[in-house]
Amino acid sequence: ENNEFADDNDNDNDSNSSDTIIKLDETCVNLGVRSMLTMISALANNELNEDFFNELQDSLYEKQQEIIAEMFEEKKNMEYDENGEAIKPEKTPKKKKRKPKLSKIENLNFEYCDFPTYDDKGQKIKKGDDNDEAKDDRFTSQGYTKGNVGKLSISQTQRRKKFSEKSYEEQKMLLQMYIDELQSPVLPQIMQHIENKKLVCCEKAWNHFMDIVNLSAGPSEWKRCKELQSKITIVKDQVSERTQSLKGKSMSHINKCVFGTGDTLRCLTLTAIASFVRKAEQQGVKYFVNVHSVRPLTERYQREYEKKKKENEEKNSAQMNDNNLNQKAYLIHQQNGFEQQHEEIGMIVEEDELHESEQEEINGQLQHLNLRPHSHAAEDGSDENEHLEIID
Repeated sequence: ENNEFADDNDNDNDSNSSDTIIKLDETCVNLGVRSMLTMISALANNELNEDFFNELQDSLYEKQQEIIAEMFEEKKNMEYDENGEAIKPEKTPKKKKRKPKLSKIENLNFEYCDFPTYDDKGQKIKKGDDNDEAKDDRFTSQGYTKGNVGKLSISQTQRRKKFSEKSYEEQKMLLQMYIDELQSPVLPQIMQHIENKKLVCCEKAWNHFMDIVNLSAGPSEWKRCKELQSKITIVKDQVSERTQSLKGKSMSHINKCVFGTGDTLRCLTLTAIASFVRKAEQQGVKYFVNVHSVRPLTERYQREYEKKKKENEEKNSAQMNDNNLNQKAYLIHQQNGFEQQHEEIGMIVEEDELHESEQEEINGQLQHLNLRPHSHAAEDGSDENEHLEIID
């Protein structure tokens, strides 16, 4: 049964295609790039490493303290005129790049751009059509539609970038999405719109989606991508005439393909890009859409964090064992040194350290122990260096 919709649709997240009543194909849902990314995201699928996000929060708190300290330092060094207004320096001093303190972010100092080759059990991870399960002839081994190749790539410098080197804003956004997901899971919201529906996606959007997946997805996210691939119908880009008329730098070609195709097919478009919808409305173009929150691909972050954390724990444990061994060796050395010194010295008491009355009392006690005074004649023949010695 087709639904008729107009501008006064009751759903706050939905907006309509035009002022005239148009029949909507309720059997079909058009998927945008960010919607598909959210559907396969480890974060949206409740595959969470709480330690990773807790340590990320600690790291952000530390960076926030550094930023505030810098602000106070700048204000402290600022000069003021007679009216109390800040004097701008003739040349703006270059800010020194803040080096992160590794004390709290040591486990976040990992690389994440390379797809993992082996899992935690040492088994080789299969990716794309390396999987022996049913292959789809519509797609290449990397998931692109036939005749298409990846257009996104990263330099070797970017590939070696560590997570701890991400900007404060990037890390803060990731943490905020984690908090948002705990408070309001997105996947159930998406499922209520796509369940038992035919899923379609325009070719341009699908290949851009695969660009991101190939660069950023982890093994489980790749597996969900393959599952989505088996269920979705890829259609040619069908940009509606009114979508082509949209002007503005923010009106990217990919977004025009997504919304224009949904407009042509007269079906619901599922999207996480509310800004495009708003700016299109400002130009008098309304689409039938459902806008949801986006969730990023996070599996590689979490896997590499866990790997780095394990490496650091093993390193710290080995270092602690070395320290214990060194301490034990030191104590044994000290004990051996004490015993050797004890053997060399024997039980010797200097007589000149005692008063005559004390010496007589000791000599009387030593006779019962088969001990006698022992004298070493000095060069001048005197007995100044007389000692008490144990007799074997």
